[in-house]
Amino acid sequence: MINASLLHCPFEVVLVAPETANPGPLAVIFPDIWGVRAAMVTIAKTIAELGATVVVPNFYDTFGYKLGTIDGLPNVVAKENENHLLALGDKLTDEDVVSSTRAMLHCLKDGVAPNGATSLAVGFCMGARHVLRVAERYPEDFRVMACLHGTDMLPETPQARASMKKSIRGDLYFGFGSGDPYTPPEEIKRVRRAFNRDKVDMAIRVHRGANHGYAVPDRPHYDSNSAQIDFEQIAKMITLAR
Repeated sequence: MINASLLHCPFEVVLVAPETANPGPLAVIFPDIWGVRAAMVTIAKTIAELGATVVVPNFYDTFGYKLGTIDGLPNVVAKENENHLLALGDKLTDEDVVSSTRAMLHCLKDGVAPNGATSLAVGFCMGARHVLRVAERYPEDFRVMACLHGTDMLPETPQARASMKKSIRGDLYFGFGSGDPYTPPEEIKRVRRAFNRDKVDMAIRVHRGANHGYAVPDRPHYDSNSAQIDFEQIAKMITLAR
């Protein structure tokens, strides 16, 4: 059985865990710009079924965007909320996510996060960028990472890219859609070059015909076959994180 609950660490965090005496590694889901909703909890449950303890942080909590309860999360992003969520996404900085993630991990370490296990980070859209920023800052905590249909993942300056390349280590998986306008072939090549080194075991999968948002079930371009391939890779990564 999979259990889901809402914690405050010190902001809202959805916790999804298998009912077992020996929980697997901690997996942190970094949402896309549309934030925490039913689709993200569905993804969390899918990953929990693979044996991980999963958390989905509501990074928009600091701006007053409250979930309140997981029972009433919307199945789709309402049209009237789109502009508000887009504005929150623009307001949320990478540093906000980095510092909030550290506070969350500190909160979870007693009783929730398995001792001694490497944390797995999974990010969607802008959340893929957040995975890389957090992994750069906390390389000892995050050595297993999956970035799916990411946007603006690489820093703009050569110095910042060099710093990221130097810091991130471990196993890194990128899932792209061949029809995603945010990641044309030249951008995928840049990502490959950025992490082509000894400290990172990198894998890149370009899903033929898939578009932006292909891995999230409530987005218009959701592609279940491509998403299934990614989650098979994530299952392997959970084994690595044990």
